[in-house]
Amino acid sequence: MKKYIGHLLLIFLIGLVSFPQSSLADEKTERVIIGFENEIDTTILKDTPHQVIHTYEPIHAISVFVDKDQMAELEANPEVAWVEEDQKVKATRQVRNWGFDATGTNASRDLQINGNGTKVAVIDTGINRDHPDLEVAGGVNFVGDGSSYEDDNGHGTHVAGVINAQNNSIGTLGVAPAAKLYSIKALDSEGIGNETDVIAGIQWAIEKDVDIINLSLTSPYSSTALKKMIDKAHDKGIFIVAASGNDKTGQGQLTDDVMYPGRYDNVISVGAVTEDLEKARFSYQGKSLDFVAPGVQIYSTYIEENESEYAYLSGTSMASPYVAGALALYKQLYP
Repeated sequence: MKKYIGHLLLIFLIGLVSFPQSSLADEKTERVIIGFENEIDTTILKDTPHQVIHTYEPIHAISVFVDKDQMAELEANPEVAWVEEDQKVKATRQVRNWGFDATGTNASRDLQINGNGTKVAVIDTGINRDHPDLEVAGGVNFVGDGSSYEDDNGHGTHVAGVINAQNNSIGTLGVAPAAKLYSIKALDSEGIGNETDVIAGIQWAIEKDVDIINLSLTSPYSSTALKKMIDKAHDKGIFIVAASGNDKTGQGQLTDDVMYPGRYDNVISVGAVTEDLEKARFSYQGKSLDFVAPGVQIYSTYIEENESEYAYLSGTSMASPYVAGALALYKQLYP
């Protein structure tokens, strides 16, 4: 009797799975979702080779393998509300840089400190405004005649992510994700700009009453105008943070101190360390150096490149925003 029931069950299953996935999931078939006006009605497929994959009763829909040639007929069926292709999805994860732990940022999360209520301006190559892991509150462009502060280099977006990458399920996480982020574009697509544009950017930041300005840029020369504008910002209570400078030649530091504007008294100068908390070989140092922060192989937001909007970069430019982000946490506690 049991053997007989087993045969009946086998025949019944064969009758249901008349179009196995192996025979349907090929170049001639499409995996689609079909939505119905009212109740799910699979009888519309009775004359069409198909295989039902999932049934979604709450939304009156099914996912199914069907022949590509049948798509137009399905869409025209009065019982069908809509038909759409089954899109590919990818698993996502949020990467916390080694710098996140090295700077003790986890402790701030436990205390619910995230930079809320503070404003941070990044004077750089711009910021990728459409990046899914960033929220840009506003900005301005001082390069050429353009009005867009969109990043056409990647450097500014990377810096911004260290400060402000959002606490979500993707990408990475910034030191102060709740801070308001402002993009001041003063460097071009090559990462080069005029000091006058940087000065204009600091002035704009003063007018916008920001709390912190990050300057991941350097010059071997002092400037009276730049120093005066920095002093004005400092007098307004704004923290100015700058990179100490990078040895790009491999032949050592060119000066006996950090580069400008990090050398000025009213600027917080930041050098870079490795994951072992040792001085990065490229990092400038000297009597004007105030802090060091992670600056080697830092994973952060970027402009779209090779189908990714994230990248690993190294430099004192990456170290400076860690301190800028930490200051946003400080300002939240002590406004």
